Amino acid sequence: MENNEIVRSLKFYCDAIFKYDYEKDKVFLYYDSNRPEYANNWFDTERIIEHYTSSYVFAADVHQASGNLSRESLRCFCEGEECCRAFEHKVRTKSGETAWYEVILQRQGMRNVLVSCRNIFTEVLNSSLKRVMDSILEDLLLIDTESGRYMTHINGIDLHPAADDGNYDRRVDLFVRDCIADSEAEEIARKLRLGYVVEQLAKTDRYTLCVSLHDEYGVVSYKKLIYSYIGDDRSILALARFDVSDIVSEYKLQLKYYEKVSFRDSLTGAYNRKHYEEQLKQARCDGGVAIFDLDDFKLCNDIYGHAAGDAVLSCVSGAVRTCLHEGERMIRYGGDEFVLLLPTVLDRSLLTSRLDQICEKVRQLRLDEYPSIELSISMGGTLAQNEPLEEALVRADRYMYIAKRHKGIAVTSETDEEHGTRSEYERRHQQVLIVDDSELNRDMLSSILGGDYSILTARGGKECLDMLHEYGTGISLMLLDIIMPGCSGFDVLEDMNRSGTISDIPVIMISSEHSDDVMNRAYELGISDYISRPFDSRVICRRVNNIIKMNMKQRRLTELLSTQMKNRERRDKMIVDILRHIVEFRNGEDEWHVENVSKITELLLTSLVKRTNKYHLTWEERRTITLASSLHDIGKIGISEDILGKHGRLTPEERRIMQTHTVLGEQILNSLERFRDEELVRIAAQVCRSHHERYDGGGYPDGLVGEQIPISAQVVSLADTYDALISARPYRDGLTHDEAIRRICSGECGVFNPLLLGCLRDIEGCLREAQ
Repeated sequence: MENNEIVRSLKFYCDAIFKYDYEKDKVFLYYDSNRPEYANNWFDTERIIEHYTSSYVFAADVHQASGNLSRESLRCFCEGEECCRAFEHKVRTKSGETAWYEVILQRQGMRNVLVSCRNIFTEVLNSSLKRVMDSILEDLLLIDTESGRYMTHINGIDLHPAADDGNYDRRVDLFVRDCIADSEAEEIARKLRLGYVVEQLAKTDRYTLCVSLHDEYGVVSYKKLIYSYIGDDRSILALARFDVSDIVSEYKLQLKYYEKVSFRDSLTGAYNRKHYEEQLKQARCDGGVAIFDLDDFKLCNDIYGHAAGDAVLSCVSGAVRTCLHEGERMIRYGGDEFVLLLPTVLDRSLLTSRLDQICEKVRQLRLDEYPSIELSISMGGTLAQNEPLEEALVRADRYMYIAKRHKGIAVTSETDEEHGTRSEYERRHQQVLIVDDSELNRDMLSSILGGDYSILTARGGKECLDMLHEYGTGISLMLLDIIMPGCSGFDVLEDMNRSGTISDIPVIMISSEHSDDVMNRAYELGISDYISRPFDSRVICRRVNNIIKMNMKQRRLTELLSTQMKNRERRDKMIVDILRHIVEFRNGEDEWHVENVSKITELLLTSLVKRTNKYHLTWEERRTITLASSLHDIGKIGISEDILGKHGRLTPEERRIMQTHTVLGEQILNSLERFRDEELVRIAAQVCRSHHERYDGGGYPDGLVGEQIPISAQVVSLADTYDALISARPYRDGLTHDEAIRRICSGECGVFNPLLLGCLRDIEGCLREAQ
């Protein structure tokens, strides 16, 4: 057995020792703490090294360890001039514990190498812990609990007597005086004094206190103080002070972020109801408090869809936010109701002015995607005087419901409530536009009507059109002269007819022209009344009042008709949904497929009308196509269940039968003789028959090419194809969004209208979120 004094010495602190013999090209194992049964034996070099690295070395270090201990490496070391070489790697011992080996190669004679492996895991761990402690541990005080004196252990390195008198409580007083804010100094000093610390340690093994320090430059840092006893006799107390400024700063950033996320409404950016309930509801407040909601918001949602509703909420909240000053906030109270807190507004006239400004700001808004939507809000406001916010909101809410009777206004006092429909706030918001090139005539009419209405004046037709564009339906009535230089009264009426505003703003024409031709032309252009000069002021007041009232009643009637239309549309959608569910139940399809197709169809149509007016699709036609898309597969009712429910791909004959569902769907809808001429049924029949046609003529059943395919069927076809690709089938998993888009755009699913493929790209963001 080969042995020597070096080997015997190494055994005391090495886990493995072996020798590589260059001449024999073998390894002699002296000792291995993991495999003692292998000791004192010769082994093939490559075999023992492979066994060692594969059995013990961590996977990440195998390649490096194999290279350092390979046969080639050992022979190269023997042939070279090095006397010693060292490297490290992680291993797992036989018992499963982690070790960190330092491997040392030492030359013995000319042709032998002694290899020793030592576990330095504890040294590495202690070194790492020391580096961590050095980075955060600032000092360590050892305090004698009987004398109250201390010694300081700085940064875990040197223990030495303190430079001062060593009195701990006196040091606490100096520390608090120099580093703690005055407002907290007394309380912190009490919690740091030795007597209090000893009391706390009688209850627990460790007493911890966190403090914020201020240096002479005002820089704030955060320290964590930990007290504990050394030894069971409790005569020596240790105080470790750690710098946790980085941790606290990171925590504050995270807290600020999560507070923002938690207390903010993601759609509008306003504070949310949770913020109100948890932080404001019971708080006492001063200043202006207002609440508003969007006029006819539910009607907008029902007619135009939730996407339009979201756009309206986002647009209105953004506009209101621009009217707020520093320290003021907006809270989304629920649905389309918002609360405004205006702490700097301390008198009612200013509150009224501010709320009027916000109402006017909203009235001027226009949505490019939904140009027919007119926006307005109704607001109620009150002044809080050191009272709970909840109580102030009750008053503001009552005023808001008064404002909602007339819409688009703000109510801020009990006086407004008492005056009813002819109150000050209503008159203030009924604006009359006087259009006349004569300053005398404008002043005369203004003096007659100025007591009851808010007066706007225009010196000619061009200025009148500019004001119509600016104020819109905020104008309750217009008094219009005929003969004016440049743009005449008739020119104004013709422009109002082109823009459609003649149906929203009643016009009284005032002129000295009495001929039948002039009067007939004026009435043909849509005026509500004609007054000849000279006129009686009482006649002017009576006719203006009557026409404004009549116009208000007409608007309310329009709203009622809109509500009835909305209810009818809801019933139509309910019937279509019932049919859709019947088809889904019969087909055994994914219950969301038809709904998904409907949503994607709506998105594609919205994008299409933005890109081009080639198809002249009105909002009503887009809504009908979206509704009709729900019935695109109704013909599958006539297909055998064996084919519909088959798990696996269809045979050619089965596929031919399946393709007949397009014609069957059209036949089912055309058989509804009573409703055959209804637009919904007509478009649904088109969609049923042609939604499997392709733009290059490669579809079925008719092989239509290009624009021979109805645009309704083209859009539904693309929506149906996309959702089919991303939906799971019995014979395959659903594709990812990106893969589905790639297949569609590359023509693997047939050729589609390039314009619609562009629309599909436009709505990719919405599709990703939905998936």
